[in-house]
This record gives sequence, C-alpha cells and structure tokens, in this order.
Amino acid sequence: MELLLIKLTPLVVIIGIGVALQAVREITPEAINGVKFLIIHISLPAVLFSAFIKAPLKPEYLFLFVTMFLFCCLLYFLGRTIQRFHDFRYGAEFFTGFEFGMVGIALFTSLWGAEKLPVVVLIGLGHEIFIWFVYMPLLEYKNTGKVNVAVTLSTFIRHPILIAIIAGIGMNLLGFSFLLETTLPGRAVSTTLSVLTPITGPLILVVVGYSIRLASVQWKATTIFISLRLCAVLLVGTLAYLVMTAVAGEIDPLFATIFFAFILLPPPFILPLFIENNESELRFFSNAIMVYTLLSFAGFLVLMMV
Repeated sequence: MELLLIKLTPLVVIIGIGVALQAVREITPEAINGVKFLIIHISLPAVLFSAFIKAPLKPEYLFLFVTMFLFCCLLYFLGRTIQRFHDFRYGAEFFTGFEFGMVGIALFTSLWGAEKLPVVVLIGLGHEIFIWFVYMPLLEYKNTGKVNVAVTLSTFIRHPILIAIIAGIGMNLLGFSFLLETTLPGRAVSTTLSVLTPITGPLILVVVGYSIRLASVQWKATTIFISLRLCAVLLVGTLAYLVMTAVAGEIDPLFATIFFAFILLPPPFILPLFIENNESELRFFSNAIMVYTLLSFAGFLVLMMV
C-alpha cells in the first residue's frame, strides 16, 4: 500500500495541477495546444523510438499485432450492433479504440517505469494501425461520405509518432540498436532520449487535467454507454488475452497487468474532433470520454492493488 501511494500521489497531484490551471488566465487553450504539439512532435516520438528500438521482437509477436487489430475491429462491430438501440451517430466509435498516446504512455511510465514500455508498445502496435487505417477513415467517411486514401497514407507516413515507431522497429530488426551504446553519436542520442522520456508523462498528465471539464454531463446515458463499453472490452479483451498467451506465451511477468491496463484506457481523444455539425453529440462524447478517463485511473488503482 505504501508503494502504491508513492506511485499514485504524483499522478493525482500533476493532474490536479492541470485542473487548477483552468483558472489561470495566462494558461489559455492555445497554450495547452502548444504543449500538445511539443508532446506529439518531440517528446512522445522520442519515448516511442526508444521503446521500439529496445523491444524484444520475435516472429510470434506478430500474432499480438494481429490479435489487437482484430480485437479493435470486433469492438467496433459490437458498437454498431448496439447502435440499433440508441440515436447517437458516433456510438460505435466510442466503443472501440484506446487513448494510448495522451493517457496510456503517461500512466504506464509512471506506474511501471519506462523500461516496461517495450511490452506496452508490442500490445499497442496493432491498435495504432487500426486507428490510422480503420478508425479515422470511418470517422472521415461518416462526416464527408468519402475517404481520401492518398491523404490518409500521406498523413500516416509523415506523422512524427509513426516515423519514430517505424525507425525504432527498423533499427531494431537490422541490429543497429547497439550503436546507441557503442558509438559517441549513439550515446549522445541515447542520453537525449533519456532526458526527454521523464518529462513526457508529466506534460501529458497536465494536459489531461486541463481538459477535464464535466459541465452538463448526461449522467444516465453516459453511465449506460460506459458500462456497455467496459463489459464489451473486458469480455472480448479476456478472450484476446487468452488467445495471445496461448500462441506467444507470457512475454513479460507483468504482461497480464499491462494488457488489462491497456484495454482499460478511455476511448480515443480524437473522437470529438471528428464530430461535425452536431453540437449535442460533441458535448456528450467529450464529457463521456473525460468521465471514462477518470474511471480508467480508478481501474489502474485496482490493477496496482492486485
């Protein structure tokens, strides 16, 4: 319990700082967007590059990627099935996807240390492919009635996070990771990455705290949506976990904990950004995601206690 309090106290305090900054006039939404830019374009790519270049890549781990991709697809189709019973257009998109970048990285590194990130990214890679090539095109099609494949591919290959992941995997597979330890430029890069990694989590948590605004929450509908998603995620996720471990084994002593922590993450924060010309659903899903985020923190607390 003492160790749990030591790990959780900084998270709560830093998120609280983000919440308190809402009252500071000098900290505007534009300033927070600037912090998000730094996270997405500099610190988070550095963390992911460092994680992937050190990840223990084995042929059987490809099955983790495929299983997570199919897991996300199945959640979407479950959401589509449930959509028959409500009037929200974006309900299916709420049912699938996980906020890995802006919540997961911060929580995983804070609770289990940056050294466990290779395990996390092995779980998350299939999810990221799903987000880029299924989730975002679905949202685009829902808004415009068409999907621009060229734009999707162009955005994908130019995104700094994806560049970092691909570069890390490439250097790992080519056996170049040793250069970070055996050459002067490599040690300089490694030191730079080690400096950027610790600041990423706190910056993300401040942004998350600043984003928590729970005005006008439709509690009844929100509770139903969150409960249904949680049931679907846990039931299908348990099946996915059993399939993964049957094929690839337990790749790490903390694999089970980290996997279930991953699937407890809230829906993607990008969902509200794609809701156009529908103010009521924009407000509903923005609030629902924030409530889910707070619930995710409680879920992580339970996992830490197990």
